[in-house]
Amino acid sequence: MNTQYSPRKTHTILAAMVGIIGMIMTTTAVQADWLSPAFYGDKLDRCAVELRTELNMTGVTHLRHTVTDIDKVGVWYVFDIRTEMADNTDTVIGQVKTHCKAHRWNEQISVEVTNQLSASNTQLASAD
Repeated sequence: MNTQYSPRKTHTILAAMVGIIGMIMTTTAVQADWLSPAFYGDKLDRCAVELRTELNMTGVTHLRHTVTDIDKVGVWYVFDIRTEMADNTDTVIGQVKTHCKAHRWNEQISVEVTNQLSASNTQLASAD
């Protein structure tokens, strides 16, 4: 009997390699979906509603939100959002950068304006 080649050993090694590659691919797919909109979409919607309330804008009829960063920190989804404010002619009259934290399992939310760049005399009221 040839002791250097054993089909049983080769099959076992090949099966183990296929299993390891499968686990790596599955882990990668799960991590890619970890911050999928399916998980945080409703939290981001709550942030948008809270932003409108927090900004308390005068003369603004349209908001355009751009999410610049998303992270998951403990029980929070954390969004950095740039919001352009426009009037009824769709002219951008100001821009605000905000930081919004939305609790993953309840309705708790926190919005902080981090940078306010007004393009005109638009006044943003601070809300406590």
